[in-house]
Amino acid sequence: MRYFLLIFIFFIFENSFSQNELFSLKELQEKEKYNSIVGAYSEVNRAYRLDLNFQKMRKLTKEIGLIRNLQELDLWGNFLTKLHPKIILLKNLQILSIYGNAFTKFPEEILHLKNLKILNLNANQISSFPEKISNLKKLNRIECKKNEIEFLPESFCELTELEELYLNNNNLKELPSKIGNLKNLLILDISNNEVKNLPLSIKNCKKICYLNLAYNKFEFLPDGLENLENLKILDLEGNPISDKKKLIIKKKLPKVFVKFEKI
Repeated sequence: MRYFLLIFIFFIFENSFSQNELFSLKELQEKEKYNSIVGAYSEVNRAYRLDLNFQKMRKLTKEIGLIRNLQELDLWGNFLTKLHPKIILLKNLQILSIYGNAFTKFPEEILHLKNLKILNLNANQISSFPEKISNLKKLNRIECKKNEIEFLPESFCELTELEELYLNNNNLKELPSKIGNLKNLLILDISNNEVKNLPLSIKNCKKICYLNLAYNKFEFLPDGLENLENLKILDLEGNPISDKKKLIIKKKLPKVFVKFEKI
């Protein structure tokens, strides 16, 4: 009997964290930001934001898993190559940044953070996303600038809540054929890659208002862009498009600001 009582108490303890309120992203920004794991743990019940920027960390310690209410974790500008497995205990995490570290692979632990809405992977050396990226159904924004991404798995197109996608300065040659499934996409930036054309399904991304295709290998207007009725800005700077085709593009998109040269 005592054994079952202990199990019950442990269960209540474990779940008391996961049932904590998830703040809106706006509300979250109003919460106090802690600058050390020790400081956050000293007030663990109200530690929602943890900023460990530029602390010369080479590893994240297991104590990170103790701060169960955490909803934002910023690890920008360290020397991390992996995340501690205990990070998967942060079930309420909504914002994660590993900007400017030394990751060469996408950290698999991230796939367990089901409440994640904003993921910043900028300035690492990551070459691909895992197939299971589709686990992160709530992702609203992905920043993966200045990495070594060569392709996106088709499962990437299951992230239907995605509104902002930044993949500039990678090694991309194409986008997945079902990119049009990202029907909530507002911003797409794939500048400074090696893309020659876009999948025809891009025409289904009806909400896109900003599309940056600068410094790729486009020689003409990608098929389907004239169907993007909310498109406001199209950046085609640095692509091998002839003057004649530039005129044709402008006629096809009379309501869009099309940029061909530096302003």
